[in-house]
Amino acid sequence: MSQDPNPPTEPDDLVLPPRDPAPARPRVPPALWIGGGVALAAVVGLSAALAVNGGPPKLRSETALDIEIAEVAPAPIPESSGEPLEVLPPDMAAAAPEGPVLDLAQADPEPDPGAVEPPHEREPPALRIPANNVAPPSFDCRYARSRAELMVCADPGLAEADRRLEAAYRRALDAGVPAWRLERQQRRWLRAREDAAFDAPEAVAGVYDARIAELQALADGVPPFAAGPPPEPPPAPVAPEAPAAPWPLWP
Repeated sequence: MSQDPNPPTEPDDLVLPPRDPAPARPRVPPALWIGGGVALAAVVGLSAALAVNGGPPKLRSETALDIEIAEVAPAPIPESSGEPLEVLPPDMAAAAPEGPVLDLAQADPEPDPGAVEPPHEREPPALRIPANNVAPPSFDCRYARSRAELMVCADPGLAEADRRLEAAYRRALDAGVPAWRLERQQRRWLRAREDAAFDAPEAVAGVYDARIAELQALADGVPPFAAGPPPEPPPAPVAPEAPAAPWPLWP
């Protein structure tokens, strides 16, 4: 039995649904394009900079040491005593005005070998009055004015000599030496003491010793004097008149 080469076909009842239309392509907003262009430009610029500098920056070396700098403690502030601080007045606090600069080469010229140096005046020794003098002189040092008085107040040895001088002066008065005579001698002695004060304290001590010896000699070996002013010198004698001749000396 032979088969039919063209068998009958069954009716095609399968119907495919229609395809959906192609989806719409999403549109890229312009702002995104601008941002991408800026990022691309930044990447290109960074690549160019790395190429010029020889590659990426070197990182920290593994062998680098960590160095810590110690902080210096501030100096302690001194405690205030509670008293108000003195403030300079504005005129003193202002900076000094700038003046001309002194040239050292012109300030000290070379000395002239032929020039004669002026004589140097000898300065008297400096005086220092102690705050508490155990044995003061015979006068009050608060009223000392002359150089000799200041020297006596500053030297304990001279202060002792001044006390011995006062005792010898009173002893001479008690012995009967006229006060006018002692005062006249004392004025001359004060001038001599002032001259010696410009030399040295030893010279003043010598003047004191001489005056004390003089007063002791007056009190011991001189007979009593009459009180009162010095006596006036006697008047000069008057020459007698020549007697008249008993006869004429010529005819």
